[in-house]
Amino acid sequence: MQTMQAELEAATNIVVLDDSYFDRARLKRVLRKLAVPITIREADSLRAFKRIVEESLFDLAFVDYDLPDGTGLDALKCLRETQSTPAIMVTGNTASYIQEFAKRDGCAEIILKPSLSETSLRLVISSALGVPKQTSTEHSSERLCSRARNRTRLTISVNSRFPDG
Repeated sequence: MQTMQAELEAATNIVVLDDSYFDRARLKRVLRKLAVPITIREADSLRAFKRIVEESLFDLAFVDYDLPDGTGLDALKCLRETQSTPAIMVTGNTASYIQEFAKRDGCAEIILKPSLSETSLRLVISSALGVPKQTSTEHSSERLCSRARNRTRLTISVNSRFPDG
């Protein structure tokens, strides 16, 4: 019984990659408004992001496009090499080719930074978590089940706070 309670209280693990402290803080503020237990790891560069995703599994990733040492596309590639985490690109760059390349490279959703709000975040998270993901055989089934529970809990919480209609 205690194990089940601990699993229910486990936080959803999120990684945020953005070179702007202001943009990371803004995204974290909006994420915390979703009223679900979350743990957020931050990276301000592609190099830091690579290190973080190699040492931990995440339920969701937010990736900026313009980085000092690469692009969000490089980050998506790194993420796909280590885990099957859904990724949402958060960018201020409106060039259509970025969105096309991001989708091609496995990004589940894209949101423009000026559009970032609790409502828009709910929509992209719901969409991103609804996309079936292929899992690597290297991930243990126990960790995958835990990640699936966290993703489900995040989706339920987001949807209950903002019912359709």
